[in-house]
Amino acid sequence: WRLRTGGAWTLPAVELSRGQPQGVTLLIADAGRRSATNQVERLLAAGQRVVALDPFYFGEGKPKTHDYLWGLTLATIGDRPLGLQARQVAAVARWLHAGYPGETVTLCAVGPRTSTVALVAAGLEEQAIARLDLQDPFPSLKTVLQQNYKYEDKPEMFCFGLLEAFDMPQLKALAAPRPIVETIRPQ
Repeated sequence: WRLRTGGAWTLPAVELSRGQPQGVTLLIADAGRRSATNQVERLLAAGQRVVALDPFYFGEGKPKTHDYLWGLTLATIGDRPLGLQARQVAAVARWLHAGYPGETVTLCAVGPRTSTVALVAAGLEEQAIARLDLQDPFPSLKTVLQQNYKYEDKPEMFCFGLLEAFDMPQLKALAAPRPIVETIRPQ
């Protein structure tokens, strides 16, 4: 699929299913949708229709050159990469919810960056996202500071004012009462 959101963005996605799916999972991954073959296989085996999506800054949605400058450019007009990504994911979840009536939409995020995007998207979209599956989320937004991450590596995590008002417990509370399943891989 090539999904258009907001009249300005085109998002690459692929839909996979086997047999009669029991639900639909929107899958996003820090390393892009092509890196998530194990998760796709697990979800297909569980009877899910899988729509693997690359929002802005992930996989094929990452600008080819000077990628971090795009996030800085967004900031000059008062927008943030995290907000754009969350709106894109929420829009695709609404599209799936409307397109597959009777199937619940689970949002699965593989990695700490997309897990944060998923939590914000779920806070924005209360109706379409029924469940969250977060794999290796950040334990805290403070991790960005503690690990001394660079803007170039995780631009959505440098969201001015976010940590002042929110951390992971507050973002999870925005998604409540929907279930949130977290999986942490051992280091």
